[in-house]
Amino acid sequence: ADQQARLADMDVNWVEASLTFPTFPRFCGQTFLEASDRELAMLCVRAYNGTPDVIVDVSGWFGGSSAGGLGYRPVAAERVVDTRPGSVPAAGVDVPAEVPATAVVNIASVDSVGFGFIAARPCGSAGVSSLINSAPGETMANVGAIAPGAGGAICVNPSVAGDVLVDLAGVFEAADL
Repeated sequence: ADQQARLADMDVNWVEASLTFPTFPRFCGQTFLEASDRELAMLCVRAYNGTPDVIVDVSGWFGGSSAGGLGYRPVAAERVVDTRPGSVPAAGVDVPAEVPATAVVNIASVDSVGFGFIAARPCGSAGVSSLINSAPGETMANVGAIAPGAGGAICVNPSVAGDVLVDLAGVFEAADL
């Protein structure tokens, strides 16, 4: 994958950073976040990255809603895409997932045929920013908040062939205050 193109796309879509640690289980970066010893957590980030020049930014938080804004509403977990029963999606092919509103989804790459990534975006929009790194024979997952596009769907797109799972965990809706 062309890293410069991915970074340029992140700039266009106002994405400042994407945190993916494919060798750790659970949601990417969560292992470090939950460490009770913050100094040790930072050392782990530095050791994993291989350099002391690391910047970790907070890109958002949930602090309540105001009138006219959006509020987060968790939903009962629902699998909206599972390609395992059928044919494996080819590299570069969009896999649509219908969502009711801007969705918080857990997306997993399962048994990809090579090293790559999965991009996630509103269907019908251009972009190649990765949400998950993928590795042969591994299951990798990450969480994202993605607005629906064409047809009320988000599209996940693997850069290499492999199965994809999408679980809906919550939605952002107009705050009712």
